Amino acid sequence: MEDRLALREERLNALSHGFGAALSAFGLFLLLQRSVLFEDLAYIVSNAIYGVSFCLLYLSSTLLHCSRSKKWGERFEIMDHAAIFIAIAGSYTPFLLITLQGTLGYTLLLLIWVLALGGVRYVHLIIRRFMPWGLLMYLLMGGFMVSLIGPLSELLPSMALAWLMFGVAFYCIGVPFFLWRRLRYHHAIWHLFVLAGSSCHFIAIYAYVMPAVL
Repeated sequence: MEDRLALREERLNALSHGFGAALSAFGLFLLLQRSVLFEDLAYIVSNAIYGVSFCLLYLSSTLLHCSRSKKWGERFEIMDHAAIFIAIAGSYTPFLLITLQGTLGYTLLLLIWVLALGGVRYVHLIIRRFMPWGLLMYLLMGGFMVSLIGPLSELLPSMALAWLMFGVAFYCIGVPFFLWRRLRYHHAIWHLFVLAGSSCHFIAIYAYVMPAVL
């Protein structure tokens, strides 16, 4: 009975983020299609990085939850944890490269990617002791977005900031479900919050960041 329940939960986990992978691929197409209209390399590069990072995030998670091999499961787990760092940095990229720009934007962009790549290296070194420290690193990197509200508020409309904060809120509210292991389907519920959070950030970028400097 427990094995069947665990298998059902893993199927839901895989389906939820498989859906996210499909949405991310479609979102990447929309972003690139719109980016070329601006004839600005910053738009194309930043949106390509953002879109690809989330395709990688959802694909690696789907592969992890689909895997029944211990060997491949461990590899996909490393890939999954590493992809979260990449996706966090990818989320910052359009805001820093397109909206903020200048010394502040480029410095913060470099900083966030150094942290992300350091996190990827950290995953590879201590994957078996990763969970508590890794989660803290994710939250600290993601929470850094709140500190950008001031500078971004001078460059983006209020609805863009609202969607940005909605996304942060969904991610944060989902964390207790991720940790609540006794709750049935807790991980699939966490996946839904991740989908909601990333969707909010996509709306902020697609609807507001891209037209903001026209």
